[in-house]
Amino acid sequence: TAASRRVRLVDGRGRCAGRVEVYHHGEWGTVCDDSWDVEDANVVCRQLRCGHAISTTNAFHGSGTGKIWMDDLKCLGNETSLWDCPSSPWGLHNCQHKEDVGVICSEFTDLRLVGGTHECEGRVEVYYNGSWTSVCNNAMEETTASLICNQLNCGVSNESVSLYEYGVAQGPFLLDNIKCRKNDAALWQCSSKPWTRNICDKAQVANIKCSKHRPYRAVMESESCPTSQNCTDSERIRLIGGQDKCSGRVEVFYQGAWGTVCDDSWDRKDAEVVCAQLGCGSAINATGEAMFGSGTGPIWLDEVSCKGHEQALQDCFSVRWNRSDCHHKEDAGVICTGEKKSLPTAALPSTTGPPTSVSSRISTVYVSSNIPIIVCIVLAILLALGIMVVWALARNLHWYKKEPLVE
Repeated sequence: TAASRRVRLVDGRGRCAGRVEVYHHGEWGTVCDDSWDVEDANVVCRQLRCGHAISTTNAFHGSGTGKIWMDDLKCLGNETSLWDCPSSPWGLHNCQHKEDVGVICSEFTDLRLVGGTHECEGRVEVYYNGSWTSVCNNAMEETTASLICNQLNCGVSNESVSLYEYGVAQGPFLLDNIKCRKNDAALWQCSSKPWTRNICDKAQVANIKCSKHRPYRAVMESESCPTSQNCTDSERIRLIGGQDKCSGRVEVFYQGAWGTVCDDSWDRKDAEVVCAQLGCGSAINATGEAMFGSGTGPIWLDEVSCKGHEQALQDCFSVRWNRSDCHHKEDAGVICTGEKKSLPTAALPSTTGPPTSVSSRISTVYVSSNIPIIVCIVLAILLALGIMVVWALARNLHWYKKEPLVE
C-alpha cells in the first residue's frame, strides 16, 4: 500500500545525496533515469525534507541491485511523494541498473580544508545549498577543531596558525560560534548560531592544522562526485545549450555541483581536449561570451591552458579551482564535429528563427569557416577568365599584323 512505501538516498555522502531507492511490497528498489529531470528530483528532496534539488545524477552513486521499481516518471514538482507522480506501472521498465538515478539536494552538506599544502590543513569551508562557504572562528575551541580534523580522517587539531597563513577567505561566511561537545560525532551535531550568510568578516576565518598529513588528491577525484569509483572524467563534463551533445556551453562536475568554465585564454586547443574527451571528434570552434547562454552556479575553471593532447580537461593547467574572476556572461563553449564525417543538416544556415538564436550563430560559425575556400575558388575563376581574355586579345592582334587590310 501507499502508506508502507518509503524513499531514501543511498551511497551518498549524507542523507540528502545519493541513489534514489523506493520501498514497495517489502523490498527496496531503484528508479530508472528515463524522463528523469529536476522536477522529479525536487519531489524526492522535499519528501525527505532535504530542500530542493541542485543536481540530478545518473549512476554517479553506483548501480543498485534488486528491483527497478519506477520508470518514466513525469512529476510536476508539487507532488507530496514520488509515487504521486505519473509513471509506468510499478516494476514495469526497460532499464538496467546502470541507469539508476540519483540526486543531490540543497541540504546536502560537506566539509573540507582549503588553502594548505595538503588536505589536513587550511581554511574551514562547509558545502551547503549548492556552494562552499567559509566558517568563522569565534568561540571555536580545541574540541571543535579536533572534531573537524577527525571528521576529515585527519587526526586531531595539532597547532595554531596565523590569520592569513592559508590565504584570504573567498565567498560568504555561514557558521559562527560553533561549540562541539566531546560526544558529538560530526560538525552538524554541534551547536552554533543560525546558518546565516555573511555573519563575520575575513579577519575571523577559521584556520585549522591537523595532526595527520594527506596529500591533495588529483583534481576532481572523490570531491567530484559522491562515489568516485563510479565516476569517469567523461562523466564529469557535459555540453549544454547546443543543438546536440557535441556542442554547447562547457560544464564540469566538481564538489557536488555542476559549474562552468570562463572564456579567459579559452582557445582551439582547449576545445580539442573537450571534444575528444566526450567522443565528439575534433573541434570546429572554441566559443566565448556565453554563446550558448549563461550558466548558473560556480565558475569552476579559469585561464585554462591545454596543450591539446591531454586526455581530459581536468588534466590541463588552469587557475586553482573556484578562483575565477569572471561572470557567467563569459562562459566558454565548444562546437565539435561529432561522430559523422559530413556536416549535419542543422549546421546549414537557417532561414527561420531570430538571427540571435543559438542555431543561427552555430550556422554562422560553420559557414564562416568555409569563407577562405570560397574566396580562393572565386579568385581562381577570375584569374582563368583574365588569362583567356589576354590570350584572345593577343591572338587577334597577331592576325591583325599578319594580314594587312585590302583596299
